[in-house]
Amino acid sequence: MKTVIRFILGAIFIVSGTAKAVDTQAFIGLIQGYDIGFLAYAAIIIPPLEIILGLFLWFNIETKISALIMMISTLLFTAVFLEVYLTKGIEDCGCFGSIKFLQMPPWATVLRNVIIISGSYFLYRFPPAESAAYRNYKLAAIALVGLVAFTASSVSYSNPLINKKAINNQDLTGLDVSATFLNRFKKFDPKKRYAVFLYSPTCFHCWDATANIKSLAESKFVDETIAFAPGDLMKEQRNYEAALKPNYPIFFLSSKSFYDITSSTPVLMIIQNNKIQSFNTSGVIKNGFTIMNFSVNK
Repeated sequence: MKTVIRFILGAIFIVSGTAKAVDTQAFIGLIQGYDIGFLAYAAIIIPPLEIILGLFLWFNIETKISALIMMISTLLFTAVFLEVYLTKGIEDCGCFGSIKFLQMPPWATVLRNVIIISGSYFLYRFPPAESAAYRNYKLAAIALVGLVAFTASSVSYSNPLINKKAINNQDLTGLDVSATFLNRFKKFDPKKRYAVFLYSPTCFHCWDATANIKSLAESKFVDETIAFAPGDLMKEQRNYEAALKPNYPIFFLSSKSFYDITSSTPVLMIIQNNKIQSFNTSGVIKNGFTIMNFSVNK
């Protein structure tokens, strides 16, 4: 029985950690919606730690201490999830990152966590006898996998390793707006300058960039700002709007249409004379007041 519990709990943590590691950006975006920013900054290390804990259980190394850490962390995360679910209506715990088919309704999330807490408590109270055979090799394997997981988590902080589309950051610079998707949503005045913001409400960098996006119109660098976001993230979108209060209209595209334009966010386009003058996919968006006072290319 102890072996079955070890493998089930280990598998849950390994899958959970892997799902977050391949798209840490989405996980951080969700955590920001919880209004517990300090945890968002620790999000990069959470996926590899989950994977390492799962492997410790699988290899039956330091099972008692691993089970204790697993129990305490699951208790804390469950308490936080219940608080934001009851007060803000957030139903996604972020336990399996942005992998949709692994996500659960709130009741199932709580039930799963109760099972994890119960199982880890059992292993803490009645730890299995640890075998000394191949211990050093097992530790080396865990360290190697942990390093790979940390690297993946760090990379996906700004460049998710999943949901990549065939068209990646299609450069629309120089195109007339009539030849792009923009033409379906707005008539552009050739005498005005526009900013077009492409973002995802689960994107950590998009949250950071929003203040600078708002400043583009406030500083008069552009006459008007509009934004586009994926249309299947409405709960996250409500959190984004409530927290950041964007001063621009937001249009929603299907996920396929959105990711056919760009597979990473944020993206800023500047439109003037009915042409796309720039298509910025670097993620670095300057404040409008900085541009107006210090830039020679206004």
